Amino acid sequence: MINIYSIGEISKLVKISSDTLRYYDEIQLLNPDYINPSNNYRFYTEEQVKELLHIMELKDCGFNLEEVKKILGLKDEAEIQRIFEKKKSDLLKQRKKVDSSIDRVTNKLKIFEIMKVSEGNNMNKKILIADDAAFMRMMLRDILVKNGYNTIDIIDAEDGSQAIGMYVTYKPELVIMDITMPNLDGIAATREIKKIDANAKIVMVSAGGTPKFIAESLTAGAVDFLVKPFQADAFLILVNKHLNEDVELDIDEIKVWQGGDKQPYDVVRKIDFDSDKLAKKLNEALKECIDESANVNTEDLTMKLMTHTREILNPITVPSGDKLTQEQVNTLVTRFTKG
Repeated sequence: MINIYSIGEISKLVKISSDTLRYYDEIQLLNPDYINPSNNYRFYTEEQVKELLHIMELKDCGFNLEEVKKILGLKDEAEIQRIFEKKKSDLLKQRKKVDSSIDRVTNKLKIFEIMKVSEGNNMNKKILIADDAAFMRMMLRDILVKNGYNTIDIIDAEDGSQAIGMYVTYKPELVIMDITMPNLDGIAATREIKKIDANAKIVMVSAGGTPKFIAESLTAGAVDFLVKPFQADAFLILVNKHLNEDVELDIDEIKVWQGGDKQPYDVVRKIDFDSDKLAKKLNEALKECIDESANVNTEDLTMKLMTHTREILNPITVPSGDKLTQEQVNTLVTRFTKG
């Protein structure tokens, strides 16, 4: 004996509306076993209920009704598998877009918080923007002024040589440095500024976001790296990170400090890697953290490279030659990565 279920019973059984079942009938996706001619009421067999559950499962996998209909009509398992593999790939791309949107919204919320507190904290502070492109200097200035940094002094430099002179004259709290500039490039200018002031905070903002450029910038003394083109949110968060957050290291936290008052930045720079070796390490890290076939966001790529760079800096050797314990290294790196 074949069990027959009415459209109302099916609706309650599998939590699907009667209108949806009628629509499935109209598009020839799932036809009822019997339609009562007097009231147009539909009835379904157990096998049709199973097929309906299969349809709902396919929809839960992200397939639209046209795709579901195609799958139900296929007998070749290999072809069905290919369809599922493509759907997985499509969903991963969608997830990446959603994750990116979530990150953007999160950054926007951070900007609101930054704008609330930055005006009072940035009185009398100075930022030096060194870039040979007048448009880029204007754009960065505009981003800052419109997002709570209208009380700071913003100084311009058109090349590395000017940047050094401006730094000596104004002693800015933060330098935004391009790499490719006439007369003197940004990396060379960074080295010179660090000779003048070991505590100078220099952030590289450049289209050259390769492991080699990042490595050279860090070994020259830059504290961070942002790849052009970038979102205004990412730039503002980076500026706030290095301009406003406390980056002083309590000397009592690192008991192995010997021989005087050493800044954590000075100690971090006591590493065994020159820029070429560091770039090589970063290239090795790239193979582990990046799917070369994927469309990788340049900001995401840079952040991953920066993370690997900080990992490469361990263990850090202090001037006395002693090694920090892992706990002390973690403490140091955590504080260092804040600024």
